[in-house]
Amino acid sequence: MARVKTFKRERFTERVLSEVNSIFRTQLSDPRLRLVSATRVELSSDYSRAEIYLDSYDAEIKEQAKEAAARIAGKVRTGLARVLGVRHVPEIKFFVDTQYEAEKNIEQLLDS
Repeated sequence: MARVKTFKRERFTERVLSEVNSIFRTQLSDPRLRLVSATRVELSSDYSRAEIYLDSYDAEIKEQAKEAAARIAGKVRTGLARVLGVRHVPEIKFFVDTQYEAEKNIEQLLDS
């Protein structure tokens, strides 16, 4: 039974990630969000909260994009409600994804 729950959770997480990226590209007018991608989603165990991590090739706009995304979190949540077909859409919080920078730092440490 745990395997089914894990699969369902992964599928839901992937769908949220895909739809958030779609909303950023098509439904929002803020140009800062068009240069950003949602890279991963972490859901709480009861699906009530979603942490969405954002990344961009332009390091200068990452923090600005996070702030812009936080301002329109309600619109993103409404967009998710339309396409996900679930009774309760998770509360959304946005974070800057620093995973790539951390991996790069580790590689540099290992190379030296």
